[in-house]
Amino acid sequence: MKKANLESRLPDTRRADFADLLAAEALVTLHVFANAAAFLIAPHLTETTVDIGGVDEVLTDNAPRALHGALWELDQAIAAFAADDLRLAATLAAFAEGLMAKAAARAETVPRAAAYAQASWRVEADQLTLSGFTPARKARGTALTMVFRKPSEVIGKHIAKHQAMKLAKMLMAYDFDRRLNPFAELGGFIFTFMGDGAPGTGKTTLIQMMAGRIHDYCMVGGYPFRYQNFSIDQIDSYQGRPGQNARAFIDQIRDPAGIGFGTIDDIDQVTGKRGDRQSSAGQQEVTAVFMQAFAGANTVVRGNCTFGMFSNFPENLDDALRQRAGARFIVDGPQSREDISTFSRSFWGRTTQSPWATTS
Repeated sequence: MKKANLESRLPDTRRADFADLLAAEALVTLHVFANAAAFLIAPHLTETTVDIGGVDEVLTDNAPRALHGALWELDQAIAAFAADDLRLAATLAAFAEGLMAKAAARAETVPRAAAYAQASWRVEADQLTLSGFTPARKARGTALTMVFRKPSEVIGKHIAKHQAMKLAKMLMAYDFDRRLNPFAELGGFIFTFMGDGAPGTGKTTLIQMMAGRIHDYCMVGGYPFRYQNFSIDQIDSYQGRPGQNARAFIDQIRDPAGIGFGTIDDIDQVTGKRGDRQSSAGQQEVTAVFMQAFAGANTVVRGNCTFGMFSNFPENLDDALRQRAGARFIVDGPQSREDISTFSRSFWGRTTQSPWATTS
């Protein structure tokens, strides 16, 4: 058809099909370019991140023009944001992620692109698998700067501690070759859980303990581990940005090439009830993304990650979102006399005298 078009022999009845095929070819070219760039740049990324905004130059006239437009916009982004080598890598990754998302979204409206979406190829030299419009990310374990807690430092909340330690062990049964966890197949795997309790009962300590256990297991097994917390600073007044942040958070943790643990601390603050006028548009966007990701029609539970939702007031969550928690971890803090005694010794130190102690 290209040859016939160059020679002006293309029938008028085929021009519409020809335009659709060119658009599909352009989108496939853009996605493959961005997919390969994101995959190959992943090992060079650090904790440095760059917000380049959206990707606008997505042309679908033909493949060469589409690639030319993408490279022009990438050059503009590099000039604006890549002040050093670390920011250069972050800029390339951010642009590739944005271009992939834009091309995949545009492909949903192009019927001729469906053939590529259902196909798969393997570039053995780079260990790159192209599976339709699905990003092929190379897993990388980031160096966590959080404070890890040992199980002995978690005082009280015995049931929640037992459930967290059990779930951490379940994650280690993930099969990286099959990309499936037997616990997810047989049942019993907790994909989402709700940790609730009064303020000061130790929800943060429980997060630090569970993240530390998974991190230590992954260090022994040589697995990449990703931990990320979604907090209130991800809510932006810019329309669409909170939803994008929530989707990026979900994709980062669910990457099947690694072990992931995602937490949403104070989830009642970052999400909003549907129909509640006091909730911002950003909170409503985050709620919609979390509901779709945790128990949506396209949700696939592989067993390589888990999400913990923590709140002092779980009753303030949207009812449908709260019901998406597969388990409930009661974080009740020290309860027994022994717990309170152990907590006091841990808090004040074994050799430090309590300020309330009396001297004779």
